[in-house]
Amino acid sequence: MLQEIMRTAGQVKVKELAEKTGYSLRYINRVFTDELGVPPKVFCKLMRFQHLLNNFNDEVPDLVKLASKLGYYDQSHMIKDFNECTNTTPGKYLYFLKETQYKQRLLLV
Repeated sequence: MLQEIMRTAGQVKVKELAEKTGYSLRYINRVFTDELGVPPKVFCKLMRFQHLLNNFNDEVPDLVKLASKLGYYDQSHMIKDFNECTNTTPGKYLYFLKETQYKQRLLLV
């Protein structure tokens, strides 16, 4: 399940994981919560956010194209998720990247 989430950059739905693995939704939720401390939906959101940060750290992205590429409904959905995870906006983060050294960027796990 983890490989599928990583392969799809967090864009797989839990229902799709259940269909591919043959496990029930309840079982998948329990396994993720027990092993990782978060439900699979939250884990997928974190993986998608990590891919978003990778794109930000590599180059200055077109936010509309990036939102579509990473499976967000629209740019505002991506900005909302970004703000939830970092407590700042993508624009402020990109400005911060320009003004600081590379080593001071958010670290990816």
